[in-house]
Amino acid sequence: MVLIFGGAYQGKLEYAMKEFNIGEEQVFTCTSDNLLAEVGPEFAIVDKIENWAWELTKAGKRPVEEIDLEALKDKIIIARDNSQGIVPLDEDERQFREDMGRLLMAVSKNSDKVIRVFCGLGEVIK
Repeated sequence: MVLIFGGAYQGKLEYAMKEFNIGEEQVFTCTSDNLLAEVGPEFAIVDKIENWAWELTKAGKRPVEEIDLEALKDKIIIARDNSQGIVPLDEDERQFREDMGRLLMAVSKNSDKVIRVFCGLGEVIK
């Protein structure tokens, strides 16, 4: 597993596709309508995992308890880092921020490589 994370609009997906030579047809994008369980072997990249986590948080579930890391072991996971900036006033948004932090810690612990992308540039941190 590879984790690529960074702020919004920093070029995470473009970096991953170029760095690992992956086409658009191999990208699974999480939305509020799909679940990680739908990720099949044809996908190499799971993008916007924060959308999946947000839906779980809103439903009162903890993403770190729901994720099947074994099923994602051969995937590149892309996540937006929401740990910087002002702490949200909204309780759900604060919980989501905490949930994403815990989720990213679990994914990074189980990843062979962790890359932070800033301004389109990747920095390997593990």
